[in-house]
Amino acid sequence: KSSKSNKTSCIGNVKICSKCRVAGYCSKACQRAAWKEGHKNKCDALHTKHGVFENLLKEVDEVHNQLSSEVETRYRVPLCEDFVYDLISNLICALKPVTHGCPSVQVFYKNLGMVIGGESWFYAEADSDVYHDANLHEDEERVYFEMLSGYMYYDSIFVVAQNNPDAFNFSDIYGVAMPSSKYVEMYMVRQNFQYHVTSYEISCMRRDAIKRTKNRLIERFHK
Repeated sequence: KSSKSNKTSCIGNVKICSKCRVAGYCSKACQRAAWKEGHKNKCDALHTKHGVFENLLKEVDEVHNQLSSEVETRYRVPLCEDFVYDLISNLICALKPVTHGCPSVQVFYKNLGMVIGGESWFYAEADSDVYHDANLHEDEERVYFEMLSGYMYYDSIFVVAQNNPDAFNFSDIYGVAMPSSKYVEMYMVRQNFQYHVTSYEISCMRRDAIKRTKNRLIERFHK
């Protein structure tokens, strides 16, 4: 971020902070000004968050490029790369992050396999008819789906949900509990969409996820 006095006068290639690898500057002068104006106090936190994002990104690449058949067989799930890019960006940029361990792509797929297999879910009792009658707006349903997906990246949280299904009463937010069948349905719709996406488009989604994550980190944690 540049200072207000330097915003219009900065010219040149964008330079990235060598420590956090998030904040960008168009000149050394701009970078020095931003350091004094507050980046000094934000750099470490951005470095930590971006480091977690990079580790997740590497795991996404590993799972989908090298271990895809193994993971699909082990966890009995179809993989969905573009959805995972969205999720890891949301996880890192959450204003109220989960603090139970480190998120993992393989943990997400393991938990997803348990949900698809009917072995576990967040809610002890979730009625499909009641959920349908609640008639949630499409945007509400999408946010609900993504919120539940984010928690599935943490092994310890899903273990708690197995032992105490009422521990995460997300239904308080939307007034109704999403059944596992609806969650699986929404995931499969997203996964089926990927069959029509080319490898080039996937690479663009990866690039966009990186750019979007950096912009959101600056917007939310560099005030």
